[in-house]
Amino acid sequence: MNKQIFESINKGILFEDNGHFFEWNRTIRGLRKENIFKKVSAGDRTIYYWGMHQILDGLELELYSFYWKHKLENINKRFKSIEFKVVGDDISAFYFNLIRNHIEGLFGKGVEDIVSDSDKLIKWSINGVKLSLLLFEQFVYKLNFKISKE
Repeated sequence: MNKQIFESINKGILFEDNGHFFEWNRTIRGLRKENIFKKVSAGDRTIYYWGMHQILDGLELELYSFYWKHKLENINKRFKSIEFKVVGDDISAFYFNLIRNHIEGLFGKGVEDIVSDSDKLIKWSINGVKLSLLLFEQFVYKLNFKISKE
C-alpha cells in the first residue's frame, strides 16, 4: 500500500498532473477562484466537470462532481466527492477492470464485493474515505466510480 496516498486521501484529492489539491469539505466557491472546472446547470442538479486528471498514483480519468439542487445540505456546495462514469458495454468493462486492478494494487481487495447476474459492486474504505466501483446494466452497461469523504 502506498503510504503517502493512504495518508493524503483522508485530507483530499490530488490532481497529480497539475498539482492541484482539493481538500475535502472545502466550498466549491473557494475552488471557483482557481478556474479549474466547467459548471453546468442540468435541471435538478449542478455538475462541476474537473476534466481529465491523474489521481491515486496515475489513474487517469475524466472527473466530475454534482450537487442536487433540492437538497438543503448542498446549498453551500462543499467538496465531498468526485466521480467518473462511462456508458457502453465495452468501455464500461474496460474501465471496470482498469480501476479495480489499479485500486487493488494500491489498497488491496475491497471490503465489500457484490456480484449479481449483471451487476458488480466493489467498495473500499481507506482512512475515512469511501471508494465505490459499480458496473451495472441499464439497457447497456454503465460504470460509476466514486470517491467520497465519509
